[in-house]
Amino acid sequence: MRFKAMINRPVVAAFILFYLCVGIILVVNVHRRMLIHQMINLHGIFNVLIWLSLLTFILLYWNFPHYYEVRESGLFLRQGSNMNLIPYESIYEVLPISPSLDSFWPNRISIMLMDGKEHVIAVADKERFLTEVFKKCPRLEHKGASFGF
Repeated sequence: MRFKAMINRPVVAAFILFYLCVGIILVVNVHRRMLIHQMINLHGIFNVLIWLSLLTFILLYWNFPHYYEVRESGLFLRQGSNMNLIPYESIYEVLPISPSLDSFWPNRISIMLMDGKEHVIAVADKERFLTEVFKKCPRLEHKGASFGF
């Protein structure tokens, strides 16, 4: 079963606002130079646009798509270019993280593994995700707000 990731709307809005501001500054600067008949360095403008496009592509590739699947073979986490298949036998604890004031992600879940690694994910439907993981990994006990040994 596939679960969508929680989309952080303020961060996405900040990226869009940043690129809009950069675009507006470039257009206003070119227009201002045209009004006072100054030489316009189109080579520099195109370089800035190419670098911004490349940076945007890299950021989008690293950050999207995010989804999580509860499979028969294990828990599959897709976080941008990172893809992890976690066998259910290696899961030690699944713990919902309470939202804090400094966190952009309110529905975070911590997945602790037997080898000490931790994966923190943000699932849109946290309760359903926890229920499905608990069904696939029955050795985890339900301890208050978490599942673990």
